[in-house]
Amino acid sequence: MGRKKNVTCGTLKQFYAIQNLVTMELVINVLQNGGNKTKYYNEEQFETAKKVDLYDYLIRCHANEVTKEGKSLYLNDNKSVYTKSGYSGFVDFATNETGNNITFLMKYLGYGVIEAVLSLCGNGSTLDTVGRVKIKPKMELPERAEDNKRLFAYLCSRGISADTLYKLVGQKLLYQEKEHNNIVFVNHECDWTEIRGSTTYKPYHSMAENSRYDGFWWFCMGDVKAAEQLYICEGSIDAISLYEFQELHGEPTDKTIYASIGGVSKQATIDRIKTLSKKLKVILAVDNDKAGKKCIESNSDLDYILPPMGKDWNEALQELKPCY
Repeated sequence: MGRKKNVTCGTLKQFYAIQNLVTMELVINVLQNGGNKTKYYNEEQFETAKKVDLYDYLIRCHANEVTKEGKSLYLNDNKSVYTKSGYSGFVDFATNETGNNITFLMKYLGYGVIEAVLSLCGNGSTLDTVGRVKIKPKMELPERAEDNKRLFAYLCSRGISADTLYKLVGQKLLYQEKEHNNIVFVNHECDWTEIRGSTTYKPYHSMAENSRYDGFWWFCMGDVKAAEQLYICEGSIDAISLYEFQELHGEPTDKTIYASIGGVSKQATIDRIKTLSKKLKVILAVDNDKAGKKCIESNSDLDYILPPMGKDWNEALQELKPCY
């Protein structure tokens, strides 16, 4: 455990319950698009956002999620996706897909269209301009497969128990999608979804289109209303692995929320989580690497834990499992 400090938090209005799930008092209403305010952008900003040098923008705003190679950048989680200095847009060499800056932020970094445009233009505030375009995008979920066989096979091969997976599937928090057999992690509010591949030979990581830019995936195996702490992990598999790692060590988990923010540099999401209910202690549980330690330094007001073995919590779990 790292620093011991109190975190100032706010109160949450409501989380949506799915089927038999309880509601969770977690995220404050003011954070729901700025306190129920609707953000806008105009056509000029939309065109400007598409022409921004994506290379410079990523170096400035998402340096922890890209790797520099000469005059090109590629995504850490999807090394086939490139952009070049002096150009706008991107290329996926694996699929030959091309797209503009806005599409890149939405598809690979979890932005909504409005947040993507405003971020690329360097203005995240609410705009009240003549001729504004009002958009309320809806998150699009991939079609479900008939079963979850690939989901169970892959995640169990990563050291995660079938019992835990059955519980999460039962809570409607993950499923196997039909077209590519990817694993879909959808949050309780249905406004943020992380998608991971189900094969070890071809890693894949993305967000569902129109996912909330500061959203996150989370679960609690106990009564969420009695939760006392929340761990921030880089990915959904890490969040589940941390839960199982603590279970194997006999640590109490029934009053803990495990969350994934879909990447270490999602500072907007971390800031949003920091405003959670005062009864929750927020703890960073990022990877034990350079990017994770930089995240810890940037959030010195939070406690943190690091995997005692391996780079991330899934590697730690896999190293621990043979001992049991």
